[in-house]
Amino acid sequence: MAVRQKQPQRGTGRRSEVSITGTITITAAGAILSQVSELATAAKNAAAGRYDLTFDRVYKAGSVRFLSAMIVRPGTTSFGNTNANLVQGQAGADAGHATLQCILASSGVDTDVASTNVIHYDFSAQEF
Repeated sequence: MAVRQKQPQRGTGRRSEVSITGTITITAAGAILSQVSELATAAKNAAAGRYDLTFDRVYKAGSVRFLSAMIVRPGTTSFGNTNANLVQGQAGADAGHATLQCILASSGVDTDVASTNVIHYDFSAQEF
């Protein structure tokens, strides 16, 4: 009978890694109407189209990674080119914060997200 050996970890997962996901619903002038996340809270930044995330704890230095974000528009209307239609994410200087930056895809200019639009985001980080 053959003895089965344990296989090494594969894929992109890292030890003690958590996924930090959330949803932000936008109201007039890019303000936050509501948000849902177990591991982060969002606040409107003073700059147009920017949202600061504060995580529930500080994670290992250098371990916070931006994975994805998207703006979802309700109904069947198009995004157009006056309100943000693309969102980018960046890990903060420390491992307890991150920023979402909403822009016009055509010019790269920071612009507020239209009212009733929803931002979905996903980061990952390693716990100590």
